[in-house]
Amino acid sequence: MDTQTTGKCLVWPTHRSFCGPNAWPVVFPRLTQEEANHLISTLETPIARYIAAETWLQTPAVDMMKQRLGRQKTTAEIAADIRSVSDGAPADEVATSPQRSQTILLVARMFTVTDPSQSTTIPQAVLATLWQLVLALDQSRLIVSIPAHYELREARLLHRIACYQALECMALSRPYTWQPDSSRMQGAQSYRRPCLQALRAFAIEAFDEVFAYKLMVELEKSAPQTVAINR
Repeated sequence: MDTQTTGKCLVWPTHRSFCGPNAWPVVFPRLTQEEANHLISTLETPIARYIAAETWLQTPAVDMMKQRLGRQKTTAEIAADIRSVSDGAPADEVATSPQRSQTILLVARMFTVTDPSQSTTIPQAVLATLWQLVLALDQSRLIVSIPAHYELREARLLHRIACYQALECMALSRPYTWQPDSSRMQGAQSYRRPCLQALRAFAIEAFDEVFAYKLMVELEKSAPQTVAINR
Protein backbone atom coordinates (compact mmCIF):
# COMPACT_ATOMS: atom_id res chain seq x y z
CA MET A 1 0.00 0.00 0.00
CA ASP A 2 1.31 3.44 -0.95
CA THR A 3 1.23 5.33 2.35
CA GLN A 4 2.15 8.60 0.63
CA THR A 5 -0.88 8.62 -1.67
CA THR A 6 -2.67 11.95 -1.71
CA GLY A 7 -5.58 10.92 -3.89
CA LYS A 8 -8.58 8.74 -3.15
CA CYS A 9 -7.87 5.53 -1.25
CA LEU A 10 -9.25 3.56 1.66
CA VAL A 11 -7.17 5.24 4.33
CA TRP A 12 -6.99 8.76 2.94
CA PRO A 13 -9.64 10.32 5.25
CA THR A 14 -7.47 9.53 8.28
CA HIS A 15 -3.99 9.50 6.83
CA ARG A 16 -4.21 13.03 5.44
CA SER A 17 -3.86 14.30 9.03
CA PHE A 18 -0.22 13.16 8.90
CA CYS A 19 0.67 14.28 5.37
CA GLY A 20 2.27 17.44 4.01
CA PRO A 21 3.72 19.78 6.66
CA ASN A 22 2.44 17.46 9.42
CA ALA A 23 4.35 14.44 8.11
CA TRP A 24 7.67 15.01 9.86
CA PRO A 25 8.14 16.21 12.46
CA VAL A 26 4.83 14.48 13.13
CA VAL A 27 2.01 16.77 14.22
CA PHE A 28 -1.20 15.14 15.39
CA PRO A 29 -4.51 16.88 14.56
CA ARG A 30 -6.09 19.16 17.15
CA LEU A 31 -9.33 18.31 18.94
CA THR A 32 -12.53 19.61 17.41
CA GLN A 33 -14.54 22.01 19.55
CA GLU A 34 -17.16 19.30 19.99
CA GLU A 35 -14.56 16.79 21.22
CA ALA A 36 -13.01 19.34 23.59
CA ASN A 37 -16.37 20.44 25.03
CA HIS A 38 -17.47 16.85 25.57
CA LEU A 39 -14.21 15.89 27.27
CA ILE A 40 -14.28 18.95 29.54
CA SER A 41 -17.89 18.23 30.54
CA THR A 42 -17.00 14.65 31.56
CA LEU A 43 -13.61 15.22 33.20
CA GLU A 44 -14.77 14.20 36.68
CA THR A 45 -17.28 11.56 35.62
CA PRO A 46 -16.09 7.93 36.06
CA ILE A 47 -15.95 6.37 32.62
CA ALA A 48 -15.14 2.91 31.29
CA ARG A 49 -11.83 3.04 29.43
CA TYR A 50 -10.93 0.09 27.20
CA ILE A 51 -7.46 -1.26 27.98
CA ALA A 52 -7.05 -4.54 26.08
CA ALA A 53 -8.40 -8.07 25.83
CA GLU A 54 -11.90 -7.02 26.95
CA THR A 55 -10.46 -5.32 30.03
CA TRP A 56 -12.08 -2.06 31.15
CA LEU A 57 -11.06 0.43 33.81
CA GLN A 58 -13.43 2.84 35.58
CA THR A 59 -11.62 6.12 36.15
CA PRO A 60 -12.25 9.86 35.79
CA ALA A 61 -10.42 11.28 32.79
CA VAL A 62 -9.04 14.12 34.89
CA ASP A 63 -7.10 11.71 37.15
CA MET A 64 -5.34 10.08 34.20
CA MET A 65 -4.58 13.44 32.62
CA LYS A 66 -3.04 14.75 35.85
CA GLN A 67 -0.54 11.88 35.82
CA ARG A 68 0.92 13.27 32.59
CA LEU A 69 0.16 16.99 32.81
CA GLY A 70 0.81 17.64 36.50
CA ARG A 71 -0.62 16.07 39.63
CA GLN A 72 -1.04 19.49 41.27
CA LYS A 73 -3.22 20.85 38.46
CA THR A 74 -6.85 21.65 39.19
CA THR A 75 -9.70 20.43 37.02
CA ALA A 76 -10.09 23.99 35.70
CA GLU A 77 -6.43 24.04 34.65
CA ILE A 78 -6.80 20.69 32.90
CA ALA A 79 -9.87 22.06 31.09
CA ALA A 80 -7.82 25.08 29.98
CA ASP A 81 -5.15 22.72 28.65
CA ILE A 82 -7.76 20.86 26.62
CA ARG A 83 -9.15 24.08 25.16
CA SER A 84 -5.63 25.14 24.17
CA VAL A 85 -5.34 22.22 21.72
CA SER A 86 -8.81 22.53 20.20
CA ASP A 87 -10.02 24.24 17.04
CA GLY A 88 -11.35 27.73 17.59
CA ALA A 89 -9.39 28.38 20.79
CA PRO A 90 -8.64 32.10 21.37
CA ALA A 91 -5.18 33.05 20.11
CA ASP A 92 -3.91 33.82 23.60
CA GLU A 93 -4.97 30.37 24.83
CA VAL A 94 -3.50 28.23 22.04
CA ALA A 95 -0.68 25.89 23.06
CA THR A 96 2.20 26.95 20.79
CA SER A 97 4.92 24.66 22.13
CA PRO A 98 4.96 21.37 20.12
CA GLN A 99 5.98 19.41 23.22
CA ARG A 100 3.19 20.89 25.36
CA SER A 101 0.46 20.62 22.73
CA GLN A 102 1.40 17.09 21.70
CA THR A 103 1.57 15.94 25.32
CA ILE A 104 -1.89 17.34 26.03
CA LEU A 105 -3.30 15.79 22.85
CA LEU A 106 -1.66 12.45 23.58
CA VAL A 107 -3.53 12.17 26.87
CA ALA A 108 -6.77 13.85 25.79
CA ARG A 109 -7.25 11.55 22.79
CA MET A 110 -7.39 8.55 25.11
CA PHE A 111 -10.75 9.80 26.34
CA THR A 112 -12.36 11.21 23.20
CA VAL A 113 -13.46 7.68 22.24
CA THR A 114 -13.62 5.68 25.46
CA ASP A 115 -15.67 2.79 24.10
CA PRO A 116 -14.65 1.40 20.67
CA SER A 117 -18.18 0.03 20.16
CA GLN A 118 -19.80 3.46 20.48
CA SER A 119 -20.87 5.30 17.35
CA THR A 120 -17.97 7.22 15.85
CA THR A 121 -16.19 7.93 12.56
CA ILE A 122 -13.27 6.09 10.99
CA PRO A 123 -10.82 8.98 11.64
CA GLN A 124 -11.94 9.26 15.29
CA ALA A 125 -11.64 5.51 15.82
CA VAL A 126 -8.18 5.39 14.24
CA LEU A 127 -6.92 8.36 16.24
CA ALA A 128 -8.19 6.82 19.48
CA THR A 129 -6.54 3.43 18.86
CA LEU A 130 -3.41 5.10 17.49
CA TRP A 131 -3.06 7.18 20.64
CA GLN A 132 -3.40 4.10 22.84
CA LEU A 133 -0.70 2.37 20.80
CA VAL A 134 1.66 5.37 21.03
CA LEU A 135 1.29 5.34 24.81
CA ALA A 136 1.85 1.57 24.91
CA LEU A 137 5.00 1.88 22.78
CA ASP A 138 6.26 4.57 25.15
CA GLN A 139 5.54 2.44 28.23
CA SER A 140 7.37 -0.52 26.66
CA ARG A 141 10.26 1.85 25.77
CA LEU A 142 10.03 1.09 22.06
CA ILE A 143 9.33 4.67 20.89
CA VAL A 144 9.29 8.01 22.72
CA SER A 145 5.79 9.24 23.58
CA ILE A 146 5.94 12.71 21.98
CA PRO A 147 5.34 12.33 18.20
CA ALA A 148 7.07 15.67 17.52
CA HIS A 149 10.29 14.05 18.78
CA TYR A 150 10.12 11.06 16.43
CA GLU A 151 13.10 10.27 14.25
CA LEU A 152 12.37 9.93 10.54
CA ARG A 153 12.14 6.13 10.69
CA GLU A 154 9.69 6.37 13.61
CA ALA A 155 7.56 8.86 11.68
CA ARG A 156 7.50 6.54 8.67
CA LEU A 157 6.48 3.68 10.93
CA LEU A 158 3.65 5.78 12.36
CA HIS A 159 2.35 6.53 8.85
CA ARG A 160 2.18 2.82 8.11
CA ILE A 161 0.53 2.04 11.44
CA ALA A 162 -2.12 4.71 10.79
CA CYS A 163 -2.88 3.10 7.43
CA TYR A 164 -3.12 -0.37 8.94
CA GLN A 165 -5.34 0.75 11.80
CA ALA A 166 -7.66 2.53 9.38
CA LEU A 167 -8.05 -0.75 7.50
CA GLU A 168 -8.58 -2.60 10.76
CA CYS A 169 -11.27 -0.21 11.98
CA MET A 170 -13.04 -0.44 8.63
CA ALA A 171 -12.82 -4.23 8.59
CA LEU A 172 -14.24 -4.43 12.12
CA SER A 173 -17.01 -1.90 11.54
CA ARG A 174 -20.55 -3.18 11.70
CA PRO A 175 -21.76 -3.93 8.16
CA TYR A 176 -25.16 -2.31 8.58
CA THR A 177 -23.57 1.01 9.57
CA TRP A 178 -21.47 1.02 6.42
CA GLN A 179 -24.33 0.75 3.92
CA PRO A 180 -24.64 1.42 1.06
CA ASP A 181 -20.85 1.31 0.68
CA SER A 182 -20.15 -2.07 2.31
CA SER A 183 -17.78 -2.98 -0.54
CA ARG A 184 -15.18 -0.66 1.03
CA MET A 185 -15.39 -2.60 4.28
CA GLN A 186 -14.97 -5.90 2.41
CA GLY A 187 -11.99 -4.45 0.58
CA ALA A 188 -10.45 -3.42 3.90
CA GLN A 189 -10.81 -6.97 5.23
CA SER A 190 -8.95 -8.40 2.22
CA TYR A 191 -6.05 -5.95 2.66
CA ARG A 192 -5.53 -6.39 6.41
CA ARG A 193 -3.18 -9.38 6.31
CA PRO A 194 -0.85 -8.18 3.49
CA CYS A 195 -0.78 -4.70 5.05
CA LEU A 196 0.20 -6.17 8.43
CA GLN A 197 2.90 -8.28 6.77
CA ALA A 198 4.27 -5.18 5.02
CA LEU A 199 4.23 -3.29 8.32
CA ARG A 200 6.18 -6.06 10.04
CA ALA A 201 8.70 -6.18 7.19
CA PHE A 202 9.29 -2.43 7.46
CA ALA A 203 9.72 -2.68 11.24
CA ILE A 204 12.39 -5.37 10.78
CA GLU A 205 14.18 -3.34 8.10
CA ALA A 206 14.05 0.00 9.95
CA PHE A 207 14.60 -1.41 13.46
CA ASP A 208 15.13 -5.15 14.05
CA GLU A 209 13.23 -8.41 14.54
CA VAL A 210 12.88 -7.96 18.30
CA PHE A 211 11.30 -4.54 17.79
CA ALA A 212 8.99 -5.95 15.10
CA TYR A 213 7.86 -8.76 17.39
CA LYS A 214 7.07 -6.38 20.25
CA LEU A 215 5.25 -4.05 17.85
CA MET A 216 3.02 -6.89 16.65
CA VAL A 217 2.19 -7.74 20.26
CA GLU A 218 1.23 -4.13 21.04
CA LEU A 219 -0.82 -3.87 17.84
CA GLU A 220 -2.81 -6.93 18.85
CA LYS A 221 -3.41 -5.51 22.33
CA SER A 222 -4.60 -2.15 21.03
CA ALA A 223 -6.84 -3.54 18.29
CA PRO A 224 -10.51 -2.51 18.66
CA GLN A 225 -13.00 -5.36 18.99
CA THR A 226 -15.75 -3.62 17.02
CA VAL A 227 -16.40 -0.16 15.62
CA ALA A 228 -19.82 1.43 15.06
CA ILE A 229 -19.42 3.91 12.23
CA ASN A 230 -21.44 7.04 11.59
CA ARG A 231 -22.33 7.63 7.96
